[in-house]
Amino acid sequence: MEYNEEWEPLFEEDYKLDFIVDPFSFMRYRVFDLNEAWDAFIKGFRGNGKSSVALSCCLLLNPRLLDMSPAKALERCWCFTTEERNEKARQVKRGDVLAFDEQGTQKGGSSYKWQDATNQDYADEKQLDRTDGVINLGISLDEMRVLKRIRQLYRVEIYPEVKLSNRDTKGNGMAIDCIVREVVENPFGDTENERFKKKYFNYAPKGRISRVRIPHPPADIWQEYSRRREEFKESLRDEAAPMVRGSRQELFQQAAGF
Repeated sequence: MEYNEEWEPLFEEDYKLDFIVDPFSFMRYRVFDLNEAWDAFIKGFRGNGKSSVALSCCLLLNPRLLDMSPAKALERCWCFTTEERNEKARQVKRGDVLAFDEQGTQKGGSSYKWQDATNQDYADEKQLDRTDGVINLGISLDEMRVLKRIRQLYRVEIYPEVKLSNRDTKGNGMAIDCIVREVVENPFGDTENERFKKKYFNYAPKGRISRVRIPHPPADIWQEYSRRREEFKESLRDEAAPMVRGSRQELFQQAAGF
């Protein structure tokens, strides 16, 4: 099954223009040509396709990744930890896309560890590198798990809604229907919810896009991603095991009266 590089509007009201406006080309233009910041945050429940959507977004926003081997493509555009993200952020160039998966974990910019030096370095660098011609993607179960200074910098929100089979797309390959919203700031809002509003993308008078159908990434890139994610999970287990054993030992000692 070949990789389908096209996205599709879902509803008739999304075809209000005489031509189809590509939101990904729009983001590329605003970031790479006009030097603006249009980072995107991809969120949703476990297993609803966040990472799949993020991988495809990387390929749609930086098609050069398709010319690389899966290992090289992931090495260039993907990270799982704050330390890894800070290191790669210093190596990316204009036109690149950098995705930060599993944000909100103890190694991934968790808001519960906001005083951590690595997290503070991440927030400082992210605040300063907003106009470097690079698009950043964040992926998380819950935006509130992410450092406040980071989540307030995202300009686009993507929410995977429905997974589709090859049959559902009439032979165009597996895909995911996604809600896409632009985040706009209201400087007079008193709370975070009032300060940041989510609206449809408006590209022209009477023209908007509310949802898009994003294709599943190529199988070889998905397999390479799955391998790296499993390695990341194993590293978390290995670090957590001594802590669990230590906690249990303390409980046994307390129960024995030591």
